[in-house]
Amino acid sequence: MSATPLPSLAPGVSADALAVIPSRLLKRAEKLAAGSDSWQVTLVDDGFRVEVGTTTVTYVEDKFECSCLISPKCAHIGAVCMAAPIAAEAEDSTEPSAGGVDKPAADKTTTDTDSAAQAAWAKKLPAVADIAGCVSQAQDITSAICDQGLANLSARFHMQLLALVRTTRVVGLPRLERAITALATLSQDARVGKPVARGEVARQLFAVAMVAHLLDRDPRDRDAIGAARRAYKPLELSGAQNATFIPLYAEPIVTTSGFAGMSITLCTRGGDMFSITKTPPGDASAVPTIWYGPVRLGDMHCSHAHLARHMLLMSGGKGSADGRIGSGKGVRAALGQEVSLELIRSLSLPGDLSLVSGVVCDATLKELSLNTREGIVTVNFSAAARRTNIRNLVNLILATNPDDRGVTCLIHGSEVVCLWPEDNWLQLKPEQGGRIFPGLDSVSAVAGAPVDAQQQTDFAAPPTRGVSDVLTVWLERCALGGRSAIRTHHAACAADVRLLNDAGAPYAAELLQRFVTDPTPRHGLSLVAYLQS
Repeated sequence: MSATPLPSLAPGVSADALAVIPSRLLKRAEKLAAGSDSWQVTLVDDGFRVEVGTTTVTYVEDKFECSCLISPKCAHIGAVCMAAPIAAEAEDSTEPSAGGVDKPAADKTTTDTDSAAQAAWAKKLPAVADIAGCVSQAQDITSAICDQGLANLSARFHMQLLALVRTTRVVGLPRLERAITALATLSQDARVGKPVARGEVARQLFAVAMVAHLLDRDPRDRDAIGAARRAYKPLELSGAQNATFIPLYAEPIVTTSGFAGMSITLCTRGGDMFSITKTPPGDASAVPTIWYGPVRLGDMHCSHAHLARHMLLMSGGKGSADGRIGSGKGVRAALGQEVSLELIRSLSLPGDLSLVSGVVCDATLKELSLNTREGIVTVNFSAAARRTNIRNLVNLILATNPDDRGVTCLIHGSEVVCLWPEDNWLQLKPEQGGRIFPGLDSVSAVAGAPVDAQQQTDFAAPPTRGVSDVLTVWLERCALGGRSAIRTHHAACAADVRLLNDAGAPYAAELLQRFVTDPTPRHGLSLVAYLQS
């Protein structure tokens, strides 16, 4: 396996290269791409070189060349295009992406100002005809997947996905572009033989179908169009106050639109607030991988979990208008000393952040109650934390002697985002630096877990084969295997319909029967809407 990973390619570059390759050779390209882990990759000026078996593929200045006799219409170039990761949309250092839309900040002073902002925003909208063209292609793609299943579609179909990623970027439909990119990435994994979770395929398939439906209904729907990628500009880092960033807290992020990850909030000694955020397509199960995964910032070699506990020294950085730190070229970054509670106490915290000390008198999967000098204070765990990694923490709190639960909490609004236990009664590891970020950090499991055995909350484990379990499995079967997978399990439909009726969900039973009879994107969206209601 090459020590150098295969660089990413713009979707348009891959789509154009694949378009000229004959179908027979595309099938061979898929087989070659499955062995991409063994390729030798070498970076060169303005491109890279790949050894595919005994053949060399070179990509320089947006052009492919191959050492074989039928280049560029060869399987070797096709294999590289199929195996290369899909490049993210390029960031613009001065303006939002062409055609993209950034919602203006709300101005509460006058309605005239607000109307002017609305009009300015509308001028940036893509043309209705361009939106309609993208919607039509997206609907064709989702229909094809529901009909045949993502795993059964051809390389030509993958090429159509890549082409649509490019088109949505050019037109300026950020929400549809991101959903299509996620689906194209799953298609790519299936092409090269990587394991693909059918739940993730279903979620991304119907995310595309939902955005296409919203844009078809109203091409001017701001939420359906989405926001353009942030513009990043050089940060003013002169002076020690501005070049040193102190991480205050980190929190998990799980969105309803299909993105998950984490965000680290930092401040400078001058009081400016920044964040380092990573939220790729995914669900709550992806959060730990990102949290313990590598930081992409300059030449740093550490995890996000490690960065969140140490001061950050940086030069040459860029930031967006809302304070996000970018990871572009020219960034130099290094870790400083570990951040202590005493250091946080010495800072002038913003108004929405506060430190509260006391003794934990109760804990549930929703909230934490502290006995402080001012009385009982109750703070919440965030919704994202409750969906990720909170149960073991609550169990450990409840299993500890109540007199030994001294703690200092950093509160953001009404949510606890960081805890410093006194005398380490939470049994934190040395690398955790004496503090824990709820929903991100793991703690030791407790035998006879109190929450699992006694507490009843709205986040308790669902009953076996609940309504959502029944509906979800049919959506997943369709997404990966298409109509043939639905037909294979058709006999189970009657039993599931009875189960739904017995569970007091007759409308869910009706929607399921309709979907199994005719598994189209529209009928699938009906099930998705029911699950989200």
